[in-house]
Amino acid sequence: MLPEYLLENISDYLEFVVRHAPPNTLEKSDKDVIITFMIVFLSPNYVNNPFLKAKFMSVSQTVLTTGW
Repeated sequence: MLPEYLLENISDYLEFVVRHAPPNTLEKSDKDVIITFMIVFLSPNYVNNPFLKAKFMSVSQTVLTTGW
């Protein structure tokens, strides 16, 4: 199991980038990597904290609904 603070820092960074980056900054392949990363780490083997899972879901929703 990974330390939760590591995943929380990564999710905070991704949330910042997603919310403040101008449209068309990242390519579709970058978006796919972010979504794949979050899906992999949402499994119970890596993250048990429900608040961290909710943060990952919030970031993934923002990635999927914005003009990226």
